[in-house]
Amino acid sequence: MAFDLRNYLTENKLTETSKLLNERIEQRYEVGDEVELTDNAIQNYGSKYRGKTFRVEDVYTSDREHRGYDSSSQAALYSLQGLNFDVYDWELQ
Repeated sequence: MAFDLRNYLTENKLTETSKLLNERIEQRYEVGDEVELTDNAIQNYGSKYRGKTFRVEDVYTSDREHRGYDSSSQAALYSLQGLNFDVYDWELQ
């Protein structure tokens, strides 16, 4: 029997996808929690955010929930009141 690369890739991709769907992305914060940006995030986004507190408005854990979500991050993406961009879990404290 000849090796069928297309079938192999399809089966393995489906296996990996189903594993990802069954894994729950942990989120440290819930809607309504108050958070601050980490020092690293402040370096990326600007010092005007230093010492400011933001309220979590929404939490995304898949690209079905948010088109900008990067599933390879394996982290929650947060929408914060007062910010016009979303941030990942590691950018918050």
